[in-house]
Amino acid sequence: MAPATIQESLPESFLDVLCEWGNTWMWDSLKLLGEDDWLETAIQERTCIAVTDGSYIREIFDDVCSCGFVLECLEGRGRILGSFPEHSSRACAYRGELLGLMAIHLILVAVNKVNPHLKGTVKIYSDCLGALNKVTTLPTNRIPSGCKHSDILKNIMIHCSNLSFTCEYYHVEAHQDERKAYLQLERPTQLNCCMDIKAKNVLWGLVGEMVPPQGIFPLEPVAVVVGREKLTSGSDRTYFDFGVKERRREKC
Repeated sequence: MAPATIQESLPESFLDVLCEWGNTWMWDSLKLLGEDDWLETAIQERTCIAVTDGSYIREIFDDVCSCGFVLECLEGRGRILGSFPEHSSRACAYRGELLGLMAIHLILVAVNKVNPHLKGTVKIYSDCLGALNKVTTLPTNRIPSGCKHSDILKNIMIHCSNLSFTCEYYHVEAHQDERKAYLQLERPTQLNCCMDIKAKNVLWGLVGEMVPPQGIFPLEPVAVVVGREKLTSGSDRTYFDFGVKERRREKC
């Protein structure tokens, strides 16, 4: 008699998956509109778009960046909105862009955990060509030594590269609302303008508040934390002198 096979039950929703992963600080502001399964349907019918933007305002904080991100069905089935700041000595606008792209990819991975055979397409938009190019040309097994923001890139490389559905990446020109009326803009551009405002509002909202310490990412495979600071790349060097930590800063 053959031994009984134990079938692992699938999670009921991508929110269950996000909670199961832990380190949920990235999702503290997450807002959802629509039915529970709208995102799967939108991916299947190729009506799902995802848009992100990052922000860094040195005049407010020189060690905090932020991002805003949205996933939306072009047929009006639903929308997911999120944003968060990150406290880091490597903070910059580019890192903010990468954070938003990572957040989108992690949500898509969570959806794929619910439906492992899901087919379809998601169109992902960013106004940062550098971030898009970096994410779309990641190696398959190893981030080069010394690569800046390798903590983000490694998380995307390891966990977000084997989706059962397709991701397409598009560049959208930034700040088009400064030259055209909002209603004249295409939907991805409108959302990019909204995410720009959302990311900036995160930073302004921290003025006068206690900036949260740097957190570990969901699914982050390895994290080295010294004091309150996480090492973000292979080129980080930490110096100690009688218990005082000093970090060498690099340009983004």
